Amino acid sequence: MAEDIITGLDNPTPVEPTAKSATVTRTETVEVFQREYVEKLRKENERYRKAATEYKDKASKLEPFETELNDLRAKYDELINKQREQFLAKIPEGKRDKYKEFPLEVLQTVAEDLDVQILKTPGTDGDKPAMDIPLQERSQEDWMKLKTTNPRQYEADMEELIKNVKG
Repeated sequence: MAEDIITGLDNPTPVEPTAKSATVTRTETVEVFQREYVEKLRKENERYRKAATEYKDKASKLEPFETELNDLRAKYDELINKQREQFLAKIPEGKRDKYKEFPLEVLQTVAEDLDVQILKTPGTDGDKPAMDIPLQERSQEDWMKLKTTNPRQYEADMEELIKNVKG
């Protein structure tokens, strides 16, 4: 009996059919898994294609708005630059470089604080406040600006001018 068991173990015949069925089952399982996986990938790919098409359609609908927005942005930047230049013009020329990079709100405050009535005098290249212009060379406009900006200085200069003319 022990020989039968040993002989049965040495005999490859009964083992082969079991190994073949296991191999066939394993191969079939892999093939089924691969088909299912490929099918899932196809479905997922189809979903992504539909989504891409939808997003392309939405993007094409937004293009006119983008163009309009870019035009508005350009106009806005142009207005800001003009306003910046106006504020910088109120600041004395020697100090403009110092303030040109300031934010617009700060630049506005600085320009308003530094806004001094500066008058151009004929025949000179520089700017002089009205009180620095000799009395006889002041124009009517210079006198009016001095009267509105510094009434006491205006009265003192007028008295001095009258004394000079009489005297």
